[in-house]
Amino acid sequence: MIEQYQRDTDPAFIKQLIEDIGLNARRTSGLSRSQRRHKSKHAVVDWVNSWDTEWDLACCWHVSERLRDIQCGNDAAWLQRQLSAYFNKLHQHVFSRIPYSQRPQLPRFITLEYSHSVGWHAHGIMATPSHMTREQFSAVLRKQWLKHAGWGCAEDFKERMFWAEPIKGAYTHYALKSAINLHDDAQQYFRGFIDLNNTHRP
Repeated sequence: MIEQYQRDTDPAFIKQLIEDIGLNARRTSGLSRSQRRHKSKHAVVDWVNSWDTEWDLACCWHVSERLRDIQCGNDAAWLQRQLSAYFNKLHQHVFSRIPYSQRPQLPRFITLEYSHSVGWHAHGIMATPSHMTREQFSAVLRKQWLKHAGWGCAEDFKERMFWAEPIKGAYTHYALKSAINLHDDAQQYFRGFIDLNNTHRP
């Protein structure tokens, strides 16, 4: 599946990540599954932390059950499309004073994860733009997601549809808890993966 994302997007950093994962797999082939997972997770975290970005927000995105039912949104590809549309709208809002052709992309590292209780959802880390406060940016992230994916959402679920808070501890490790299974066991892939379509390295 990672090779598919390489064909679809093909930025240099994705190619490098794939090469690094392959190299790491060869170096750790004699280790146990848990040891390989541990080393792979640290390798990805080190890679993300090497970006010239001041990560300060941990985020999580859920989708209302009503919207899933209406659009038959039960797979990861559907959630990826929702996130892509969301980030496009978010850029328009955050950088509205900048001409379209000159608008930057918001730095972000996104993973998708499946659980039986909530279905497919997303975790991510983001960096507050220099012209906003963290509180302002968090409010915009939430407002835009509820506007995009909160249609028909029950009031008691709205608070859980999106949350953002200052990064504490090793949140990137947490976001990768299911995604790294991809590199250990092909049967585990559908529990989570790194969403390279919606990840952006500045």
